[in-house]
Amino acid sequence: MSGTAEPGARAQDRRAPSGALLPLLAAITAVGAITLNIYLPARPAAQAEFNASAFATGLTVSLAGVAFAIGLLCYGPWSDRRGRRPVILAGLGLFTVGTAVAAGATSMTMLIAGRVIQALGSAAGVTVGRAVVSDVFPREEIARSLAYLTMVVAVANALAPSAGGLLTHWYSWRAVFAALLVAAAGVFYWTASSLPETLRPLSRPPPSGGITRTITALLCEPTFLACALQNIVVYAAFLVFASYMPFVMTRALGASVAGYGAWYLLIALGYFLGNFAVTRLTTHVGSSRLLRAGVTIQMLASLLALALAALHYWHPLAVFGPWLVLAFGQGLILPSVTATAVALRPAAAGTAAGLLGFLQQIGAAVAVQSMAIASFTSPVPVSAFIALVCTAAWLAAIMSGPLLEYRPAAGT
Repeated sequence: MSGTAEPGARAQDRRAPSGALLPLLAAITAVGAITLNIYLPARPAAQAEFNASAFATGLTVSLAGVAFAIGLLCYGPWSDRRGRRPVILAGLGLFTVGTAVAAGATSMTMLIAGRVIQALGSAAGVTVGRAVVSDVFPREEIARSLAYLTMVVAVANALAPSAGGLLTHWYSWRAVFAALLVAAAGVFYWTASSLPETLRPLSRPPPSGGITRTITALLCEPTFLACALQNIVVYAAFLVFASYMPFVMTRALGASVAGYGAWYLLIALGYFLGNFAVTRLTTHVGSSRLLRAGVTIQMLASLLALALAALHYWHPLAVFGPWLVLAFGQGLILPSVTATAVALRPAAAGTAAGLLGFLQQIGAAVAVQSMAIASFTSPVPVSAFIALVCTAAWLAAIMSGPLLEYRPAAGT
């Protein structure tokens, strides 16, 4: 496909109704989210089979996060120049290859390699899916559409550890990747047969130098940086919890991996309710008020979790109960900040979405690897980290003020 806008022009007449695209976009985007989280409960089993260190096992998460971040940064500008459809299909193909490598891994090094390839491929659907929403939906509907999309993805994201825990418990950690391989084949077929090209004919792709200038402009834009900070905190808090709480559950709480997956359903419920609230309340309340409510709820719930951990209330309900509330707050935050960031450069929506995701993943990967030195014989270290970053996010949102309000831009 050429770098011109003709493919988008040809696709204009055959573009599917925007409502019909949402289920497909949810499936494409969920591939990346599920890939990371379905594996997390299987980490202890993989570590035991290969007799690997906690640091080496952590690389299956942190390096995958870095690869995912690099993919987000590359796929966005690529889709702005070459079109959404071919980039998504290429990413899904790469994801399938990486999943097969991980499923057949004979060493921790091979598992890390498979995870990196897998994450690199899955990044395409996440970042380009957001750009497709920006292509298809009217500007005033972007935030609500992203909320619907995020609601489905967040639930799949949160349910994934439950599925991973059960697959690992019933079969082995390799069953997690076997299930992903089947899912990858189904999503690839659905995408190849149903996804139209949505790049608008008037969205002229910038030259290479223009992409660099766009990224530089976004990094100098206070509104984009405010959105990126909230995105980083939401994902860093979630990923640290999801990465290390299985170890805390088994070592300190005496729970099984399957038990962890069952309790994780509370987080799925929280995300679902938060995103559902956005779809119902945005028109009446406004996204900026929902965002402020979200960061406040997130902070208060994290402080409650830390207090319970410090007081030695280590029952799983005391760990996951506050996270139900915290996840609800995060469900209020994400659609608003994502819509605001992507709308800053409508003609380069892929680049904006990719950069937002890149910063999110890098920040979360640094957080996960930094926490590898902590003790997991107690939920206090993980809870303390999450409370710290959530409080910082609340302070940043208060100081940012109008910067986080959703204001679609008219130009590039």
